Formats: sequence, structure tokens, C-alpha cells
Amino acid sequence: MEALRGPNGCPWDKKQTRQSLKAFLHEEAHEVLEALDENNPDCIKEELGDLLFQIVFHCQIAKEQGEFEIGDVIQGISQKMIARHPHVFGDTSLQTPEEVLVHWEKQKRKEGKNRKSILEGVPKSLPALILAQRLQERASRVGFDWFEPQEVVEKLEEEFSEFKNALNSKGYAILGCLWIVVSDAVLAESIQLGLATIKGLTFILVTAGLLYWFLKRESGASLPLQ
Repeated sequence: MEALRGPNGCPWDKKQTRQSLKAFLHEEAHEVLEALDENNPDCIKEELGDLLFQIVFHCQIAKEQGEFEIGDVIQGISQKMIARHPHVFGDTSLQTPEEVLVHWEKQKRKEGKNRKSILEGVPKSLPALILAQRLQERASRVGFDWFEPQEVVEKLEEEFSEFKNALNSKGYAILGCLWIVVSDAVLAESIQLGLATIKGLTFILVTAGLLYWFLKRESGASLPLQ
């Protein structure tokens, strides 16, 4: 990377900045996700390499500016993971994933990441469905969830009623609330009971399944080209 951005390096690489690289970082991350979906080891290996290159690129820019180097990044994440896993690297006993999550949040506060709300810390730049899933997962930790099918039905009726009354004003926001409830309801239907944030099922999987079903049903059937 030093050679690529050095005096005799590549003009394109030397021209790049943190801002110009953002789109490439986003693209490479999504290509990793696509490779994971395809479950192709060769593709996964290649795409992880491309993503790693972006990380090395940003570390080189930081080094040039006298901020940090890639070794500092590796050391930082190593120390963080050791501190957040005392049940592995220490004598603390954490027996369940739930106990691990509780400790995780406590450790974050020790690290100075104090939060007024459990929803803080979720990147707002996440794609909308991933953001919805992360917020729902956080909210469910403090009991903001549904535990009976009838509760979902009642919430659906409430949100749909508000949506009909708000079509001329804040319809999109209300539709978002309705969509979250619908997603949770679909999750519940998938296992007949136990709502929202079910292991192995996410808003993205639910939506993708719905879209694949729609494409399969409608492709070449009732939707004309014009």
C-alpha cells in the first residue's frame, strides 16, 4: 500500500481520500455479503481480500497523516475482544448468550461508551432493513416486544388504523411502523408462536422471501413490460 501511494506509485491510488473511498468500502462489503449468500468458498476468499484491501487503504491514509497504523487497529480490536470476553480469557462465568450480551453492554460503558438509550450506537447509515432489525433486537432486550399472537394482531390493527388516517401527512413514517409489525408477524407465523427477533429469521430474510415469492408468482404472468 505504501508503494501504491508512494512517489512512484499509482496515480489513482495516490489521489484517493477517505471520502472518495467510502463508496468502494460500501460496495466491497456488499460483495462479501453476496458471496456469503452464494456460499462459494473461492468467492468468499476473494471478496474478503477485496474488503481487507479497503481496510489497509484507510490505515495507510491514517499513517500518512500521523494518526495510526494498521498495527494499532489490530492491537485495539484484540484488546477490546479480550476485555469483552472475560469468560474466555479470564475467570468470569458467563453461561448463556444473554449473559454475554449483558456483560458486553457493561463493558462498553466502561470503555466510555455511555448511552442514554439502548438504541444508541446503532449506525444510522445502515440499510433500512438492517437498521430496523438491529433496533428491534435492542428494544427486545428491555421487553419492547410481543409475546402472544393476539398482541401482534392488536398492534397491526392499531398501526394500520393510524396509517389510513395519516396518508396525507406522515404516511411514510406510519407505514414504516406498520411494516415493522408486519415483519414481526411474519416471523411469528414462520414458527407459529414466539414473536420478533427469532433466531435465524430477520427482517431481511422475511423481505427477501416475500420478494422472491412475488417474482416467482408474477414473472411473465400478470405484469406487462409497459
